[in-house]
Amino acid sequence: MYSFIYQIMHQFIFIVFSVAIIQLSYACYITNCPIGGKRSLFIDNNLRSHQCPRCGVNGLCFGPSICCTGLACRIGHPSDIRQCSLENRSVTPCDVKTLICSAVSNGRCAANGVCCSADSCQMDKSCLVSNQESDGSPEERLA
Repeated sequence: MYSFIYQIMHQFIFIVFSVAIIQLSYACYITNCPIGGKRSLFIDNNLRSHQCPRCGVNGLCFGPSICCTGLACRIGHPSDIRQCSLENRSVTPCDVKTLICSAVSNGRCAANGVCCSADSCQMDKSCLVSNQESDGSPEERLA
């Protein structure tokens, strides 16, 4: 009789322990919790885009170490890395509302004549300010 009770008790403890481990695996910790909590992952994230962080003097982050103003881009500056790496904590990517360019993969015009992605920058004639003004319709290239 006692062996049967012990067997049932061990099975019950095993089930409770298994459920506890499964529930703990769904926990979100300080570094990986989405903004708004766990349930916010199920909301359509396309509706919640946000602007990329600001850096430098009136600049905009294009990657974790890339800061661009209208005139030039700075790559690897310590203060820019501190500001721009904050975006890595976000669940949804930030939205850069500039013209699309093709010098780099997933590139956007970052400065006059410069095309940047999150990883690198390259010169691109389609990003020259004089080209954008003469096209007549830069809205067609915005996405």
